[in-house]
Amino acid sequence: MTQTDLAVHLGMDRSFLSDLERGKREPCLRTLEVIAQGFELSLPQLFSST
Repeated sequence: MTQTDLAVHLGMDRSFLSDLERGKREPCLRTLEVIAQGFELSLPQLFSST
């Protein structure tokens, strides 16, 4: 999946996702929730190391 594909899937701007990936921005809780939902995960699952 490309950044563009993910951005469309999540309803976010591709450049915003790129900034998150590169550490130029910090995601708020709502952004983390949207990302988790996009991957059909809970927030704890999103941060799980397993």
